Amino acid sequence: MTWDGADAEGVARWIYERAGADMAEPPGPSALARALRIPVLISPKRAAWGHGCLVRLSGSWQIWLAPRLPDVDKSFAVAHELAEWATRHGTTRDVEALCNATAAAVLAPRAAFAAAIDDEPGFSALALAFRTTESCVALRFGEVTGRPLALVSPALVRVRGEEWTWPDADEIRRLVRRTTAGARVIRLVDDPQRSVILAR
Repeated sequence: MTWDGADAEGVARWIYERAGADMAEPPGPSALARALRIPVLISPKRAAWGHGCLVRLSGSWQIWLAPRLPDVDKSFAVAHELAEWATRHGTTRDVEALCNATAAAVLAPRAAFAAAIDDEPGFSALALAFRTTESCVALRFGEVTGRPLALVSPALVRVRGEEWTWPDADEIRRLVRRTTAGARVIRLVDDPQRSVILAR
């Protein structure tokens, strides 16, 4: 299965429509789940499935969350599981990536996010406003504005925005450690191991 950003936006829009919610004033993923009659429950113990899991019991869908998750992780997990409920394609690496992108579009719908941003990104303020992580809003910033950026973590480099000639992942990681003409490095406050390279 191949997908692009328009697919994630479309799935998020479908979730909002089914829930009867307004994307201009996002109610949060737990409220969307309630409107869709999908209970969100806390698992009594940590399980192998990570932060969240979509299950069907006796014909009814439920979202189970791992115990003691921080609020931003709960929000993202619920949004991700709503995306899995909406797509119902099973679990593959590609579907997980689509569900992550859809979760970001559920948490920070395009119109609401565009209204909240300035020319220069304030990832901390945006994360607080949309009750998610700076990583999530950084990726959303690239998707909504089209400005090329790379989110760099120790394990993964993800790019968003308009076409841009990026070097390979190792060179992108080196760019984080030095000043480069044509790019600005922004270190994330909520995860010091992550940085954003924003093309100028």
